[in-house]
Amino acid sequence: MSNYIKFSGLLLITLIFSNCTVVSNPTEQFNNKQQKIQSESKKTLLQTKNVEIYTLSYCRPCTKAKKFLKKRGISFKEIDIEKNPDSFHKATLLSHSKAVPQIFVDGKFTILGYSDLLEVEKSGKLKKIFFVDAYENIELKIAPDRDAGVL
Repeated sequence: MSNYIKFSGLLLITLIFSNCTVVSNPTEQFNNKQQKIQSESKKTLLQTKNVEIYTLSYCRPCTKAKKFLKKRGISFKEIDIEKNPDSFHKATLLSHSKAVPQIFVDGKFTILGYSDLLEVEKSGKLKKIFFVDAYENIELKIAPDRDAGVL
C-alpha cells in the first residue's frame, strides 16, 4: 500500500509503510555518519597510560574501582597488597596513606579510593588522566605538492 505526499509542490515522494525512511537533509545525514566514523576511529587510537591499582581481595571499594576501570576500557595492573606487602609499602610512601584502592598512573600517585574515582569522572578529567591521545605521538609528514605554482 502506498501513499503520496506532496512537499511545497516540488517533490512527490512515495512512502511504503512497511519499511520507509524519510531523509530531510541527505547532506546532514552523510556528515553525521562521517563524524560518527571519525569519533569511533579516534577512540581506537586512545591508549591507556600505565595504570596500577593496589587492592585487597575482600575490599568492596577495590572491586568497584576495578569494575569501573574495566567498564571504561582502562587497562590496569592489579597489585594485591596481601600478596605483595613490599610493593604496598613503597606505594604508601608516595601516597602517605594506607587506604585502598590506591591508583597510580605512570608511576605517580593519582587517586585514593573509589569515591575519588567517581569524582574524577564527574569532573570530566577521566580521559585526560588515564589515556594517552595517540594523535600526540604521531609525526605528520606532508609530501611536497608537485603541482605547486602551476596554474
